[in-house]
Amino acid sequence: MNKWVSIIGVSTTFLLPITGAYSNVTEASTMKKGITFCGGNHFTRASGTERSFTVYQLRNYSRKALQVSSIKVYDANGTIIRNFPSLAPFPGSFKALINARGASTLNTATFLPSNPVSPRPFTIQINWAYLDGKRGIPLLTNVIRHFKAVSNNASRASFSASSTCFVRAN
Repeated sequence: MNKWVSIIGVSTTFLLPITGAYSNVTEASTMKKGITFCGGNHFTRASGTERSFTVYQLRNYSRKALQVSSIKVYDANGTIIRNFPSLAPFPGSFKALINARGASTLNTATFLPSNPVSPRPFTIQINWAYLDGKRGIPLLTNVIRHFKAVSNNASRASFSASSTCFVRAN
């Protein structure tokens, strides 16, 4: 049976640790492995006056390590534009092994082009599993969209952290 869990990035970052919700997780809300889907945006204006990219913070609130086995990036039409690690190794400083209560970061600026034909918007699919094959708290993913505008040789940046990810038991 497929289970879908909707996770809002901002609330997972701030509410779970504050409320201690992760310490009272029931068997019904745990998974052995899963697939996380998140949206994103990545582009550079032709004149270079705007740049947008997305950072994914993957958080393991469980007491055991999990492994990210693959990441696929789909463009707005559903075509795979990146497939890690089969077509290329995991990008940048991304750690596929996330230790207990650990985290890893995936930044689109490290693997998507910075030119006017950049993919925007896109969907990212993260496949993961606990190393011991037992159930744990689902991988939580926070999405932070960065936007940088440049005008009159001065840059200003504004940040947004409001996006929804979905997790499906696999």
